[in-house]
Amino acid sequence: METSSISLDLTKRSFTISGSEEFVSARLAQMLELVSTATSPSIPSSEPKTIMPDSFDRDDASLKDQCETAGIFYLDQETGLPVLQERVPGENKREKMRNVALLLLYGAEKPIEAAYIKEQCRRQSCLDTGNFSKAYEMDKRNFIKKGKTGSRDWTLELTIPGIKTAESLIQAILESLSE
Repeated sequence: METSSISLDLTKRSFTISGSEEFVSARLAQMLELVSTATSPSIPSSEPKTIMPDSFDRDDASLKDQCETAGIFYLDQETGLPVLQERVPGENKREKMRNVALLLLYGAEKPIEAAYIKEQCRRQSCLDTGNFSKAYEMDKRNFIKKGKTGSRDWTLELTIPGIKTAESLIQAILESLSE
């Protein structure tokens, strides 16, 4: 059985959860609630209270490899960013834009600038320019949007639930490709 752990410092008040992945996931919601109610000058209240690892510590690192092998995306040698090769699923433009960002951020394992995500949406014919920024602002469960409000210079990164959503999306795409 593999173990997972989450640590929180909040200026040395410390908090650690260790155990099976299910146990840690179940306690994560409680921890996030604790963080959101904590009043500490080191945590601005306007920032999302989502814990995001510096880099993904995935148990299933081969899922990213499977994406590349199946042709869902490849990593550009110059930028290190994923380039989508498969048609991204979705019922409408908003859902497709969300799925584009999920795949890109999962493959990159780091924040990505909005301009790059926008270009990949354009390549997928799902770019809704009027609602591009708002689509990610409203989906706080999956994304952390950083940058000035109204600015074109912002980045996106995945929340922990966003990583799980991306993994589920990838599994569904891999299944559809094997049919």
